[in-house]
Amino acid sequence: MVKMPLTIPVKVVKIGNSLRMTIPKPVAQALGIKEGDVLDVGLTNGSMMVKRTDSKERIDTILGIEKKPSKQ
Repeated sequence: MVKMPLTIPVKVVKIGNSLRMTIPKPVAQALGIKEGDVLDVGLTNGSMMVKRTDSKERIDTILGIEKKPSKQ
């Protein structure tokens, strides 16, 4: 695992009407990010925050569906 804090400069590029940046390999590895993963992007105290999220959990949250406790 990569020791934190980890700071790697990346260049922002324009693609169509969007701005894009590449997640550096050490950051992706440290967070376990893989191609096809869904990420949440937000702002916190003037900084961009990116975190991995479970896509089904995210869709359920958007639709207002709560997880039901499993019966044991």
